[in-house]
Amino acid sequence: GAYLSGKLVGYLIGRKLYGGVGYCEDLGVLNEYQRKGVGTRLIKEYEKISSLAGAHNLQLESDIRNLEFYKKQDFSVLCLDKKGYFGTDNYVMKKILQEPKEENFLR
Repeated sequence: GAYLSGKLVGYLIGRKLYGGVGYCEDLGVLNEYQRKGVGTRLIKEYEKISSLAGAHNLQLESDIRNLEFYKKQDFSVLCLDKKGYFGTDNYVMKKILQEPKEENFLR
């Protein structure tokens, strides 16, 4: 979570690594704190934690509203899942963190 004066202003929910891949379930920032770097810091922290745990890439899904934000975080679009979750079109995205190392994901 991201806190300001004890108030939760943003959060990121990530799955436990599987096969060296981290998956960002959800990222949210209160409207009044958007475009202030909160989401970027949450993503960077998740990348750091995931890398230290041995992840070689991160994945997530985004609708069109947040597509540019994730592209700025160096995620690339893998495909478009038409009429996916909640009936919306979702972009499946991925970011390479490091070269995969078998000893990291076969623990």
